[in-house]
Amino acid sequence: MRLAAYFILISAVFHVAICVLSGFSSDAQFLLVPAAIYVLLALALLWSVWGSRWISLVVMLGGAAAAIGSFAAPPVEPSWMFGLIFATDIIAAIFLFGAIWVGHRPTVRAA
Repeated sequence: MRLAAYFILISAVFHVAICVLSGFSSDAQFLLVPAAIYVLLALALLWSVWGSRWISLVVMLGGAAAAIGSFAAPPVEPSWMFGLIFATDIIAAIFLFGAIWVGHRPTVRAA
């Protein structure tokens, strides 16, 4: 679970980095909102808040989809950074899926 939280924090850093690299343009300032949400999600995962795995998984998949969609937008921000955001969001989603899968494995009882 910690690895997923760390990748979510890395993605938040990339969101802020895009804002800085674009000179705090009005389009890039919007990315500070998901960065703050990602930090809160990472803290919820690190503190083992109930339900944070599922919520984080849905948000990471949505963030990855938004990062892919941002390639179609006019290139105000550095587009290669959106590739990094996509990669970290997908990696975090994989770790979250693994944690959810392992947590819900059925137990086999001896007869």
